[in-house]
Order: sequence, then structure tokens, then C-alpha cells
Amino acid sequence: DDDDSVDDDDSVSDDDDSVSDDDDSVSDDDDSAVVTLDSVELQPLPTSTTTRESVELTVTAHYSDGSSEVVDFSDVVWGAATNSGSPTPVFLGPNLSSVTAGGIQVTATVDGVDSPVRLVGFTAAPVQAGDFVVNELLADGTAGDANGDGFTDAEEDAFVEFVNVSGIEVDLDGVLIFDNDLDNTASPRHAFGTGDVSQPD
Repeated sequence: DDDDSVDDDDSVSDDDDSVSDDDDSVSDDDDSAVVTLDSVELQPLPTSTTTRESVELTVTAHYSDGSSEVVDFSDVVWGAATNSGSPTPVFLGPNLSSVTAGGIQVTATVDGVDSPVRLVGFTAAPVQAGDFVVNELLADGTAGDANGDGFTDAEEDAFVEFVNVSGIEVDLDGVLIFDNDLDNTASPRHAFGTGDVSQPD
């Protein structure tokens, strides 16, 4: 009878259910290994832009089993520190922007693991139509000492005041101011140069 024989499958010493190297009981069983987060990678693309643009941030988690996955923005703790200038970092979804020029050191933390620091630079955006409005105009400087030099002068105390309504830092390099935009032969009254920027608002 199969149930009584000494080599019955249910009783033999090499039965699959009792062997010491059974997959379910060995110490290197895949089901019992603990997968840990090894590193976090932060990839800003690109690494520099203007105050009118943003940089897309991608965070990838790398695990001890060799796998990796892109981490959702909401699962990341972001860090931002000033590297240069006076940037104003703004995080919106996976995008980083700044209304003022400068360098920002960015880090991403996932489950307590920090990414290496990445540097993102922002430069003042070139001026565009609609960025500025004429806020005040004084054509005759004899009305008062507008420039505060202690003297009243018809030309020296005349001024035009512009307001940056763009909400971002704007680069004025190359911008020209004319008395009359209908006269293409006239020389500009003023020419802005390198380093001339207007702060937001």
C-alpha cells in the first residue's frame, strides 16, 4: 500500500516540504530581504534660466535591490538656499522659478535621505512690451529740485518715472529713451547699459 511503504512521498527524508533549503525558509529568500533607499538624485533641467522662466526638477530614488523610481513632487521635502544675488525661490509643482536674479542651491529629501546639492542660476529677463508703464512725468524742471542736488534746473530736474509691473526682475541693457518716438533720427535721451536692472513691482 502506498500509504504504508517506507518510501512513501509523505514520509521520506528528502520530501520537498521538509528539506532545509526550501525556498520559503532559506535566509536569502527574496521574500524576506529588506529593500532600503540608498540614494536620492536631483536633476534640474536646465541648470540656468531667466526670471521669466522656470526649471523642471526631477527626483529619482535609488534602492538597495538595484531598482529606481521617479518620486512624486508631494513626497519630496525641498530645500533652497541663496548662493549668489538675491533670488526669491518659488516652487510650483515640479518647477522652480525666481522673481529676482541669483543662484539657488537646491536639495531634495526623500524619507530622510538627502540628494546632493544642485545649483540653479537665474538671470534678469530681457525687457518686453508691457513690462513697464509711465507712472509720472515732469517736463519742466523749474517746478522744483527733483534730483535733490540743491539747484532748480529746467532740464536737470525734468524726469520721467517708469514702474516695472511685470512682477519679475527685468534686464534694461540696451533700452533707449527718446523724447519723440516719431523722429527716428533723434539721439536717445538715455541709454541703459550692462547691470541696469529693474526690481519686480
